[in-house]
Amino acid sequence: MKKLLLSLLSLLLVFAMVMTLSACGSKSNEPAEPTGNTEVKEPEEIKEPEAPKTLEDFAAADPSILGNFKAGNDSEYITASIKENTLIISYDFSKDTTNGLTEELVKTDLFRDSLKEGLANGSSTFEEVAKSIEDQYGVQGAAVLVEYTWKDYVIYSETYTAPGTDK
Repeated sequence: MKKLLLSLLSLLLVFAMVMTLSACGSKSNEPAEPTGNTEVKEPEEIKEPEAPKTLEDFAAADPSILGNFKAGNDSEYITASIKENTLIISYDFSKDTTNGLTEELVKTDLFRDSLKEGLANGSSTFEEVAKSIEDQYGVQGAAVLVEYTWKDYVIYSETYTAPGTDK
């Protein structure tokens, strides 16, 4: 359990570092050089392209975003995906052969309750990830869904939102 929590926390720390570093890009604010034409024209209404509205829109426009969430994750049992404004982190116990767990064990109430307790102890981390998504991409209502599965069976899941927002 401790290894699992450490793996998830490591993944999120890497995500936070990548997001921080990706915000350090340079932008040019220099005015354009004047051309030889000095004719004064009436200003035209400038229509800016429609900005992405959800995290999923951002990821569709820039596939490297999802890659940033997956950075540092070299396992096949932890996956990351995005749906609307939710980052989904899934841990599939059936694919993790190092843990020695069986399907019967992971489907017990005791196991589910231990996952619930572990997530409760790390809830502030996931809430901060949701907040950083809102801050970085300007989307409202960002969330992080953490789910533990055995193949298609969801053992336990919890959704976290930025501090101060409702779930």
